[in-house]
Amino acid sequence: MIKELTNPTQQEIEKIAQLWLASNLEAHDFVAADYWRGNYSEVKEMLPNAQLFVYSDEGELAGFMGLMEGYIAGIFVKKEYQQQGIGRALLAEAMSRNEKLTLAVYKQNQQAYRFYVKQGFTVEAERIDPQTDEVEYQMSWTRNA
Repeated sequence: MIKELTNPTQQEIEKIAQLWLASNLEAHDFVAADYWRGNYSEVKEMLPNAQLFVYSDEGELAGFMGLMEGYIAGIFVKKEYQQQGIGRALLAEAMSRNEKLTLAVYKQNQQAYRFYVKQGFTVEAERIDPQTDEVEYQMSWTRNA
């Protein structure tokens, strides 16, 4: 069900980018929707440069994770597939391949924050995201920490 996309097609990138946008709009209602829409094209261009893992359910994209050198750029799961262990499975894949992982999560996104804490991540720092003026936590996980 989880596979790494090593040479994603344009169609796969489009589906992933659409899920990125929908998920961000839903999870970050405290950030102006225009911010996410305004970054859509740039994210779509950057996706092929990330290590992408997709979770499919009978051929349908249910979720994905983007990794860049141990940095989790995001885990995104379609609304209808949330609370089914997909995010946990994607994160477990990253944990199995890396000694250390880092990420940033908005303080106001308490659902994501609690998810990462439950998976063993700790807050290393707190900062203001200069693009959104929102407080975000810099978090990390280390194997056998």
